[in-house]
Amino acid sequence: MSGQFYAQLWHARQFTRSHMPFIESLEDWDIILLIGLYQERGAMICLKDIYSYSLGSAPTIERRISRMKNLGVILDATDNKDRRRVWLRLSPKMIATFRKFGRQTYALAGAIGE
Repeated sequence: MSGQFYAQLWHARQFTRSHMPFIESLEDWDIILLIGLYQERGAMICLKDIYSYSLGSAPTIERRISRMKNLGVILDATDNKDRRRVWLRLSPKMIATFRKFGRQTYALAGAIGE
């Protein structure tokens, strides 16, 4: 491990704090990463799908998604075939932010491997 490991870890945390202040809990991380994972694979995800991962209670998940939708982090669209279903996706701005964060994470992974 490089002598700069904790400095890089601190830098990554500062990035999170300044560019992703809406992330308030591990559930927020999990929800965002799960939506991003589905989006990256070209698949759609709805609230019912998220419940199946047991990330938290249904009211907690709904509150967190609602808050992040209000902040523009998560976007939604009603399914044209089943108007009861709402698909979730990350906003373009959120995707760009996570790409920047990903580059820092890869740099940190390189520091761990040294």
